Amino acid sequence: MDETWVALAREAGMAAEHLAIGATAFSKADYARHAYFAQGLFAFSVGIERSCKLGLAVDHAIDNAGRFPDSRRLRDYGHDLRLLLETLEEIGQRRSVEPPWNRCPDSDIHRSIISIFTNFATNVTRYYNLEAVADRTIAVDDPFKAWYEQVTKPVIELHMGRATRRRIDRQASEVATALAGNALTRFHGYDGTLITSPFDLSRLTGETEFARRWERMYVLQIARFISVLLGHLGGRTEFIPYFNEFYGMFYNEDDFLRQRKTWSIYGL
Repeated sequence: MDETWVALAREAGMAAEHLAIGATAFSKADYARHAYFAQGLFAFSVGIERSCKLGLAVDHAIDNAGRFPDSRRLRDYGHDLRLLLETLEEIGQRRSVEPPWNRCPDSDIHRSIISIFTNFATNVTRYYNLEAVADRTIAVDDPFKAWYEQVTKPVIELHMGRATRRRIDRQASEVATALAGNALTRFHGYDGTLITSPFDLSRLTGETEFARRWERMYVLQIARFISVLLGHLGGRTEFIPYFNEFYGMFYNEDDFLRQRKTWSIYGL
């Protein structure tokens, strides 16, 4: 059973660290550093998938005298993160995990995040850039644009107060005045539109910086759900590690999830 313990511990560490890498990347992403956004999508979607499949495998072993499901059964889930999270919910409720931790967060923003992750993981949008240059009639949205429209904008609308909005607009006006006639600005927005106005760029920067910590919180609330459930399954037998040793950092309150920018299972 030592080999089983080691394999499960390694899988837990790898999956949890992918969630951490994703959260750290989302902390850095904006319209000018879109590669961080892609890194976040890759890492976090992998972290969700592997964590959920780990939970499914361990749940099966607990009920079947240590026998794990065959690899085909796990492969049948594919990369459907939405389905995997729903299955994890079923496990949490069957295992009597206390509410609200037995359910994946289900606000409109959470549903949008899970939809974007699922589309990316299932190759619907993973190769969007290459497919876009090959087929100008591509039917799906750029995940970068989808995130801005379905996550960033709703976060700003829900959480940004009037005082913050006035401050961002005031700072944008000051930047525009200072750079007037002295600088050429040229960036592409989240939807690919060219932005040359210093005011618009400064305003977008302020909005992004405000929204980023809230976006990280929503993303990590999904990780917290996964982590609590895996913690509930861990240590049930001598061959199952205590998964909270790997996922414990995600157990924190919302304020901590918003404030912490850098994440790793090897130290915050």
